[in-house]
Parts: sequence; C-alpha cells; structure tokens
Amino acid sequence: MRQLPSPRSVLIWSRRKPLGALGLLVVVAGVLMAIAAPLVSPYDPLELHSADKWQGPSTTFLLGTDNFGRDVLSRLIHGARVSILIGVAATVLGTAVGVFLGIISGYRGGWAGAIIQRGMEMLLTLPGLLLALVFVVAIGQSLVSVVIAIGTAMVAGFALVIRGVVLSLRETEFVEAARALGCTQKRIVIRHILPNVVAPSLVLISVNVGNAMVVEASLSFLGVGVQPPTPTWGQMLSQASVSFRLNPIVAIAPGAALTLMVFGFNVLGDALRDTLDPRLRGR
Repeated sequence: MRQLPSPRSVLIWSRRKPLGALGLLVVVAGVLMAIAAPLVSPYDPLELHSADKWQGPSTTFLLGTDNFGRDVLSRLIHGARVSILIGVAATVLGTAVGVFLGIISGYRGGWAGAIIQRGMEMLLTLPGLLLALVFVVAIGQSLVSVVIAIGTAMVAGFALVIRGVVLSLRETEFVEAARALGCTQKRIVIRHILPNVVAPSLVLISVNVGNAMVVEASLSFLGVGVQPPTPTWGQMLSQASVSFRLNPIVAIAPGAALTLMVFGFNVLGDALRDTLDPRLRGR
C-alpha cells in the first residue's frame, strides 16, 4: 500500500514546483477559511444592518456593506464554503462517471464503446456552461441540482481522457500477462486498469475544480444557481451590478477571491500532472 508523502518529500516537491506549492497554499488557505467560516467571519452573512447600507471599508466593516447592509467580508467567507464545495463535488462526480464510462469504452470496446464515444463527442460540441444551464433548469435550482448539472456537463471530457489512458493500458505487458493467466475481465479492470487511472483522475480533478467554480459563479450570476439568501461568490457578483458605483469592493472582493482560487487549483493541477505523469517527471 502506498504511503502518504513525508514532510521532506513535500518540501522537495515544493522546491521543484514553486508554482504548484503556491497553488497548494492558496487551495489549503481557501478550504480552511471555508471550514472555519462561522469562527472567522465577523458577522452573520445574513444579518442586516439597515442603517449601514452602501458603506465602504471601515474598522467596523472591513470590506464595507452591500445594498441590504450585509457585511461583505462575512458573505465572502461564507460564500467560499458553497463555491468550493460545489466546485469539488461537481468535479468528483464528473470524474467518477467519466472514469466509469471511459473504462467501458476503452477496455470493452465493441458497440458499447462506440456508442459511449459518439455520445461523449456529441456532448463536447456543446459549451459546458450551456449544458449546465439546461440541466439545472430542467431539474430545479438547488445546491444539489447545481452539483449534478455541472458534474454532468464535465463527464464527456473526462470520459474521453480516461478512454485514451485505458486504450494504452490495454496493450501493456502486465495486462496481457493477466489475460494469459486466465484472469477475468472484471479482475483485470479492478486490479490492473483501475489503479493506473487514479493518477490521471486526480490530475483531472485538481485542474477542473477551478473550471467548475467558474461555471457555478456563472450560473449564480445568471440567477439559476444556488438561490438567495445562501451566499455564493457568483451571487455576490450578480448583486453587485447594482451597487458597484457606491461600493466597488462588493464586486471586486468576490471576483478577486474566485480568480485566486481558480489560479490555485490550476497551477496545483499542472504541478500534479508534471509529477504524476511519467513522461513529464524529468522536466
């Protein structure tokens, strides 16, 4: 069983991949902030301060208030919980389904593989945001439906990537040896194919969490994502469109937070790809 990385190995990796280490630091900081949101936010994100609407940054409200008098910093911190949760959950869902379909398409082949491949290629011709928008409108507007919609929209890309990996694994010597020993297809997939798609799957997850967060923010901006009063960064951007002149921080803060988290996940994903892909380890 593979052991967890030691602190020394993490330090060596950080020196070799400084951008990846920076991305990991950003992601960990964002996740910790989201987990500890009730402890670190100065106010309840839904609390109304009617006498303090449109306030700019001050010692009382560090990032000011919005058009309802709600503390922007508190909403930003609590919004991280929803945005990061949706991004991670949707990407994991899309990866799980994509891995399943990619293995069937790549290993089994035949008419089942051909149907899956053609279906995934058809889905790829449509923009991911449009697919997510159609799904969320069809199944309803809630946190779970947004996760399902975004995850479903990401399945096609994941399935085709995993299919390519499985096609290369299918012809390797250890798989041929397992067939020669009389192993069943189920055993070969579970013992030999599946463990070798874990690394590519982790890379797909880390690279695409940021994309999922952008899609969630876009859905919330359009008014079809997670519904108020639950704070999300996309929802904050949408509501800031009417108050930007009075307090620009209302729009700048969630936009900067989203940009920073997407940057963190993307550079972390690139570093993991370079580390886990044997063809790129020497770079």
